Amino acid sequence: MLGAPQASDVTTSAANNNFLSLGYNGTTTLKFPYTIFNVSGADLQVFETTFGDNASRPCSSYPEKARFQGSIDGSTFFDLDAEVTADDAGAILCRDGKLNIPAAYGGINFIKITDLTVIGTVPGLSDGYDVDGIVGLNQCASTTNAGRNTESFTEVIGEGEFGVSVYPNPADKFVSIEINATNSTDNYTVTVIDVMGRVVANEVILNNASSSMIQNMDISVLPSGLYLVTVKNNDSIEVSRFVKK
Repeated sequence: MLGAPQASDVTTSAANNNFLSLGYNGTTTLKFPYTIFNVSGADLQVFETTFGDNASRPCSSYPEKARFQGSIDGSTFFDLDAEVTADDAGAILCRDGKLNIPAAYGGINFIKITDLTVIGTVPGLSDGYDVDGIVGLNQCASTTNAGRNTESFTEVIGEGEFGVSVYPNPADKFVSIEINATNSTDNYTVTVIDVMGRVVANEVILNNASSSMIQNMDISVLPSGLYLVTVKNNDSIEVSRFVKK
């Protein structure tokens, strides 16, 4: 199941299939190479390899199901929210689907998948839930600006569109939040959130009607790790992230 989802076990030779069959009641725990932040909308897309990959086949006729849980530390797990649930439990997907990180959590580093397929309910030679791949949605896109090492991603942009740069990245004692090319007259609220979803800093940037506004924030007391930065005005929100060394 490493690499990009193949989406079908029919168009790929058996020797090159990279999905994992959990087996009945089987489980696996995966660690992401970076934190999957809780952003607006779905956070994860799950791909499951079903025989023939027939997207029109209803869940009721091929009910391979699994429960999905997330964790920050790999020890304490909580249920993720399925956009379209199988059964009554919100953490259960039937084959492909999307998952949301609950609002109480800022992100996840681990995901646990547990097969819930009932023996005898799936026709043919079913081997339980087959994990083809999991993709983080709306997470990040890197940019470079005048030699600065910057990284940002957008959560929601309203009508008052503005660009945010966070640098240096990684940062040590200070980080600069720069707002560019704004057409709004509102002030901006800058919030820094850790991966547990806790607000660790909150400041206001006063709008000075210029094309660029910069707020320097002291982060020397923060522990090393990944942090989410939200910049809001009355109409828009833009989300970036940085690494504290």
